[in-house]
Amino acid sequence: MEDRPGARGLDEEGRHELANRRSAEGVARHNAKLDAAAPKTTLPLDSAERKNYPLFTATFRYFPATLAWVARLCKIGNDKHNPGQELHHARGKSTDHADCILRHMMDMSEDFGKGVGRDENGVPQVVMIAWRANALCQEWLEKNEGAPLAPGARP
Repeated sequence: MEDRPGARGLDEEGRHELANRRSAEGVARHNAKLDAAAPKTTLPLDSAERKNYPLFTATFRYFPATLAWVARLCKIGNDKHNPGQELHHARGKSTDHADCILRHMMDMSEDFGKGVGRDENGVPQVVMIAWRANALCQEWLEKNEGAPLAPGARP
């Protein structure tokens, strides 16, 4: 141990501390490799933990009109930006979600010919805000929380 880099000149206690730190770093590297190899899932695999994600009871029962309109907007947007292609989120076409959210908030008091707070297609600006908020959240969770790439997304 005396000849290993970084161990020269250390007393016995210092050498043990260095060895423990190197061991902990090795364990961390090993665990990182295991984490990288583990499949990414949106929901936890543990059945008890999955109960903490009441998708129907919460999301669908809390926001049915919002989800219906967001689905409609997905179809309108796909037909506009990806004509003739299967429904998907073409991620590279627009990435400034936070800026878009604020612009849609400003547009809520404007009339683009289909009534105040609606775009030229008659879609309420609040629906566009909801879509953008979902996109921002999904992409953030993928980047920062290890969520898998959404199945309907194309980078």
